[in-house]
Amino acid sequence: MENQSNSIDAIKRNADRYDNIESAKRFLEGIAGTSHRAARHKKEYDAVSQFLQHPYVSTNNAVLDIGCSGGRYIQLFITNGFRPCGVDTSMTALRYANSLFGQSAVFSNASATHLPFKEDVFDIVLCVELLHHFDDCYLEKILGEISYLIKPGGTLICDVRNSLNPVLWHSYRKRDGRHFTLKTRSIFKMIKILKKCGFEVLYRKSLFFPISIFAPYVILFCKYGPDRKVLDTDVGRAVEEDSGIACGESQGATAEEFSMSSVKGH
Repeated sequence: MENQSNSIDAIKRNADRYDNIESAKRFLEGIAGTSHRAARHKKEYDAVSQFLQHPYVSTNNAVLDIGCSGGRYIQLFITNGFRPCGVDTSMTALRYANSLFGQSAVFSNASATHLPFKEDVFDIVLCVELLHHFDDCYLEKILGEISYLIKPGGTLICDVRNSLNPVLWHSYRKRDGRHFTLKTRSIFKMIKILKKCGFEVLYRKSLFFPISIFAPYVILFCKYGPDRKVLDTDVGRAVEEDSGIACGESQGATAEEFSMSSVKGH
């Protein structure tokens, strides 16, 4: 019980640390505190952007950005013709993002552990720069929430901070709990947790090291398919023909149908 209380306190500290306009603006502009972090953000952004250009990714897909902050990826989705929805715990960040993109996107104030959306709404779910702030029990809770709102055959894009990279493991272990939670997981452990929640990893994009097993940061492109029959969709064919980063055809709801609690203004 005490461990759970400590975890909840850590989550609140994480949220509070980013609940300011400066953090929202920096995230939107790709600015970070160190050159290494800025380079990581750019590599992550480029990987997602490349995915959106895949010929099997239909425009007009419904997309959810969990932890959208100032709307860096919301802007990317809009530019590429998608229908995005962004969620964040920071009302400050949401107001800022809404002032810039509110005409083309929906924003909702919510936690990743309690996502207020209907079942089978989104074709693509993005969750980067976030999961390493959660213990395993909350990670599974988040993935369970995503599995409810993502369509069968839909794509989850997430990242993992790899514990098999000794430099990153040591750095995170040393800093974990100092200001906020920092958790590393092995690629194998993350794949196992994803599989438990119905996700199959189709493609891994390594950052800063060519071999994903030992790379410090890895972007995972996953397909949600509790039923193996979804492998017969365009997603499965894209895996065979190319790198595997694709999602199924869009049959999603309009932006206003994402959720009863989604809002256009704050």
